[in-house]
Amino acid sequence: TWVITGSFQRFTPRSLAALELEKRGAKVTSSVSKSTNFLLAGENGGSKIEKARLLEIPIIDERGFIEMLDETSNG
Repeated sequence: TWVITGSFQRFTPRSLAALELEKRGAKVTSSVSKSTNFLLAGENGGSKIEKARLLEIPIIDERGFIEMLDETSNG
């Protein structure tokens, strides 16, 4: 389960990032909770970043996300 917050250079609107995740079988939700596995955080991510830190949820930036997408696309 992923949550997306902030703004991105490559994924505008953010729904493009959600589509990439869903194509790979991930679930995307709107709020951070203890059931969240990853937070995809762009610029100005706000309170969702703080909540993810408190819950010790891995925070992925846009660069790391693009690398992950490349890995899953290339097998």
